[in-house]
Amino acid sequence: MATTVTMKELRAMKVEDLQKEVLAQRVTTVKLRLAVQINKEKDTSKYQKARKALARLETALTEKVSSKNENKGSSKSSKSSSIKKKKDSIVSAS
Repeated sequence: MATTVTMKELRAMKVEDLQKEVLAQRVTTVKLRLAVQINKEKDTSKYQKARKALARLETALTEKVSSKNENKGSSKSSKSSSIKKKKDSIVSAS
C-alpha cells in the first residue's frame, strides 16, 4: 500500500511538481469514484483516502501560489504606503 505524503513534504515540493501530482491524483480519484459507483470497487475507503490526498495536494499548492503572490505584492504595498505617507506629509504641511 502506498504511503501518504506529509504536508511538510508537500510544502517542500516545487509548484510544477505539485501541479503534476494534483493532476495525477484527480485522475485516480475519478477512476475510484466510477469504480465504486459501478460496484467494481468494494472498498469505498480507498476513494475517501484518495479524496483526502487530493485535498492535501490542493491545499499545499494553494499555499505555495498564494505565498508567491504575497511576496510579489508586498513590494507593491510598501511602495503605495510610502506614497501615502509622502502625500499625507505634503497635505499636513500646507
